Amino acid sequence: GDHSLVTNVSGIYRISFQTHSHVRSNRQLQSLQLHLLHPISETQLRLGAENGAGIREISVEPTAHWEAKEAANFTDLKIYMPSTRQMSLKWRIVPRGSYIADEPGTESSPESQVEASVVHDILHSVDESILHTLHSFKYVLDSEQSLNKIEIHFPGRERITSVVAQGMTNWKSVPRSANATAKSGSVLQVAFKSSAISKEVVVLVTTELSTQHKKRLQLPTAHCQRVLRQSGTMAVVKLANIELHQEAASGAARLGIDQVPLHMSSKAGKPIILAYKFMAPTHAVDLSVIHHEEMSTLESVVDAALYKVLVVDDQVMHNLLLNLQNTQRQYMAVQGIDPDATIWTAKVNSVSSKLAIRDGQLLVPLQVAGGEAKSSVEIAWVQPLQLAAAGMVQLKPPRLDMPMAALSMEVWFPADYEVNFTTSLRQVEAYSQRQPSAVNYETGKEVVEKDFDFAFAPRAKRKDAGVQSKMPKAGSRWRFEQLLVVDGKADLKIAYHKPEAKTEGWLSYLSKVCNVF
Repeated sequence: GDHSLVTNVSGIYRISFQTHSHVRSNRQLQSLQLHLLHPISETQLRLGAENGAGIREISVEPTAHWEAKEAANFTDLKIYMPSTRQMSLKWRIVPRGSYIADEPGTESSPESQVEASVVHDILHSVDESILHTLHSFKYVLDSEQSLNKIEIHFPGRERITSVVAQGMTNWKSVPRSANATAKSGSVLQVAFKSSAISKEVVVLVTTELSTQHKKRLQLPTAHCQRVLRQSGTMAVVKLANIELHQEAASGAARLGIDQVPLHMSSKAGKPIILAYKFMAPTHAVDLSVIHHEEMSTLESVVDAALYKVLVVDDQVMHNLLLNLQNTQRQYMAVQGIDPDATIWTAKVNSVSSKLAIRDGQLLVPLQVAGGEAKSSVEIAWVQPLQLAAAGMVQLKPPRLDMPMAALSMEVWFPADYEVNFTTSLRQVEAYSQRQPSAVNYETGKEVVEKDFDFAFAPRAKRKDAGVQSKMPKAGSRWRFEQLLVVDGKADLKIAYHKPEAKTEGWLSYLSKVCNVF
């Protein structure tokens, strides 16, 4: 309540007073309840303490003023309080000399540190040779206050990789044993700002443990020190081609997958296969691990390819456009391009790229894309070719080191030749598959003024666009297509010849003349 000093004499006054507050916790305290027939406002009690122990953290309900006088094995307590018929007294027994209460500059002992209940949720991610673990420690306090410092013991051989907490100043991990080589685990010590006052504090700790293809795995645990209670859940996910089964469990019971807390299941990234609930930190879960041999899958595939060829009297122009998906490949190898050919254009995602050569193969740099993102590759080249009156031309599509789901081919040949095709492709009038198109993921970086009229904006110029090569069209056109082209098994040969010009004899000429007359 409010207190006022009223005086009718001017001067300087010194006011001395004492304030009493309730203890921050009811845990591990001795208690005494009094229910009386008649009210009292003053009483005297003697609190016994064996082996010279002291009395600390005295709390009286209703709020009262008390005086304590300590002796060898007891403490006399004199209490002044408002008139009441009910009184509650609580105190803590502390070994004498363990710490000096209320002395500035002294470090708090374990007994004087804040105690809390801990909700401990664990997410284990089992990989081929490493066990990744995420610990979530939620310290729940009775009231908003500073946590000051916490200590967590990790009895296993796991390595602490990161610690995240609101209001944390620093953290360190030290061996539990003085002998650093002993396999006794580690101790995590986390310090907080004194200004960080809260009723709940969440500490996230990540650890790593090498499993080295073990067939049996014991899931690591953690023990929070000087807490009233530690309970929580544990979830297990697998990141590799392995099979997990429970071998043994003590102190932990199976839990439904849907009962795993959302803040942990949302971090899993993979389906949870095992879940447990424990009521104490002294629990153990052993899993059997069955390793399976991984089977390689495609890292890249061409969804659609369009190969255009223009044949003229003395040279041939080629244009190859691909739409592909790529997850890991850095280069695509292209075979079948004549060494004497001149590369006109090489673009990846509509941006000019530089090709490389390895063992006679052209290497096209690719961009790794995740999800359903697609890339485009376009290559145009010209090579010399001399057409005779008759002969054969082989126009085999370039061979790629990745399969093609659909290949379309368009051939332009001089119209004054008669041609005959020998091919593994199917000749068509119109393509049955969707044709590839160039993609472009570049975005502009220009900044415009407010209320800018984009209708009159200049056309954006792409950087590194390179030479824009467009294949002309001349002669007669033929179309072909083939599905599922693997290992370059697509071929086309053209047998051509020029038809001889027909000459009329003199008898045919005279016959036509006579018919005229």
